[in-house]
Amino acid sequence: MTEVEKEIRKEQKEHLKRMNPREKTAYLWTYYKWYLIGFICILGLILFLIRDISYGSKPSYLNVIVMNASPDFDPKEALIPDLTEYAGIDPKESRINIDTSMYIGNSPGAAQITMGSEQKLLALYAAGEADVLIAPESVIEHYLQAGLFMDPSAVLSPEALKKLQAKGFEPYLRLKSEPISEETAVSDHGNEEKAGEEETVCLGIDVSNSRYLKSLGIYNDSNEAEDMSIIFVFSAVSKNIKSSINLLNMLVSKQ
Repeated sequence: MTEVEKEIRKEQKEHLKRMNPREKTAYLWTYYKWYLIGFICILGLILFLIRDISYGSKPSYLNVIVMNASPDFDPKEALIPDLTEYAGIDPKESRINIDTSMYIGNSPGAAQITMGSEQKLLALYAAGEADVLIAPESVIEHYLQAGLFMDPSAVLSPEALKKLQAKGFEPYLRLKSEPISEETAVSDHGNEEKAGEEETVCLGIDVSNSRYLKSLGIYNDSNEAEDMSIIFVFSAVSKNIKSSINLLNMLVSKQ
């Protein structure tokens, strides 16, 4: 490696150190996109093969990702057994996969963990191994523009949504910046160019009020646990919609 190359590498490292996790992700995606895509596809294939070998030929009843969970939370203690009983699942016929290993945030020293978690999350999506995402609001905001989430109204009837709201479980709405077409870029009043229009999108269901979810202690280690909004999201690549709805119904009804 020449002195010039060494100097360039050094400047890149210094530049990365000054970035926050979101800026680092954008930078790496811009300059190493195809390498990352290749890595994600390979990782997704490896995860798929490992899961297939581990569980044999049993089909997945549901694949759930619980983001930023406490290290002490073990889904095998209550969540998996409770869902198995609630949905009448035969463990010999199908399996429930719940991944609690990923963390995405701005905590000091968490940049590498966040980057690894982002890669794993995208790998699971690429492999179609994500049906539900349960995560703090901050994680959902992080992926607002990524198209990873399905509007709940696409899978839940208006009556079901109204029942959820009556129980205190509101749709999680956010504004998403949407570019406008060239035809509408000029205003009828004053011929001023618009920067963009804000569109309200529904990303999931706010399940922060779930007594059952709180009893699991998933986010007990968080300093903001009491004020934290927890969002239930249907994955855009979900293959198990009915199973996902069963999980949501259990979270909002089980005490």
